[in-house]
Amino acid sequence: MNFVIRTVNILLIKFIGYYTESSQTRVIMVSIFVAQTLNTALLLLLSNANTQQTFMFWLPFNGEYPDLTFEWYNDIASSLVITMLTAAFMPLIEFCGFLAMRIGLRLLNRGFSFD
Repeated sequence: MNFVIRTVNILLIKFIGYYTESSQTRVIMVSIFVAQTLNTALLLLLSNANTQQTFMFWLPFNGEYPDLTFEWYNDIASSLVITMLTAAFMPLIEFCGFLAMRIGLRLLNRGFSFD
């Protein structure tokens, strides 16, 4: 999902257009950071939260965990760590995948010969 969010952000910001490349890059970086943080961290935490017994009782979250208990760490924290590790290594995986695709298409274009 973060890949889709990143791609859509980049396309929308390029569609908007900026006068300089550095300002466009800065806006892309900030928007992707905010969107992926909201998607990865906050939504995972809020979707499992029970806010009925807290000062945020007006929020409509009726999850299983009202606090950071041992069960929360067993169920939610592990998936949060896996998600964050995936997000950390995904740019490298994506780079290697596109590099392999580029080399493969180049070989296909040459007819798999090294002449």
